[in-house]
Amino acid sequence: MTHGRYEFKYSVTAEQRLKVLDAANEFLVADPHGEAATYPVSSLYFDTAAREAYWSKLDGERYRKKFRLRYYEADPVSETVSAAFMEIKHRIGNRIFKQRARVADDGATAILRGDCSISELGDLLLETDETSNQLLDQILCNNGGGLEPAVVIAYQREAWMGRHDSRFRLTFDSACMAYAPGDYMKSTCGVGHRFLDADRLIMELKFDHAVPCWIRDIVQKLEISMCRFSKYATGAEEQLLACEIA
Repeated sequence: MTHGRYEFKYSVTAEQRLKVLDAANEFLVADPHGEAATYPVSSLYFDTAAREAYWSKLDGERYRKKFRLRYYEADPVSETVSAAFMEIKHRIGNRIFKQRARVADDGATAILRGDCSISELGDLLLETDETSNQLLDQILCNNGGGLEPAVVIAYQREAWMGRHDSRFRLTFDSACMAYAPGDYMKSTCGVGHRFLDADRLIMELKFDHAVPCWIRDIVQKLEISMCRFSKYATGAEEQLLACEIA
């Protein structure tokens, strides 16, 4: 499991994003994984039939976790994905801990297509170290509770790192969409169930110990308030509503 970090979330407008970046420019560098600091993120979330992860979020439980297959590239022609990782995201209060292991591209695609289940993950991992084995053990243990594909969440992420502290991250997530698991390829054409207003973004601060004073001062000056927002819970609600309407 990675070292835990704190994660603060804010709902901001496009104008507030520009003001934050302008004020924080000297403290930030672009995430090298993106083009102009931006890249797509897609995740297939797993939950039980009773939606235990969903309800633990709504109930505000202090300890909760989410299981997801995260991937960063998708080819609409071959309907395959790549750069995929199986992740468990643990939350204890405001502190976040993550476990992740790389999944073979064909294995990730097979899970998304429904050709194999999460219980077969052991044959799909590219890594066989202690970290991946611990992740696999937890997933297989929880799969006794019947983990199943719940919803695909996709969005655009703009990511910045601290110039002097690479563990600090400032991100802006936009164009947040939800899809039924079998519709995972629709994210490549921007068609989906939007669950965040087009003029809003989710800003996140991620840090190890304390909020850097420079970003704290910027947030206070711009009067940006923290919010509680779960992409999984909100997207799952939007997808369920869409199914009921259909």
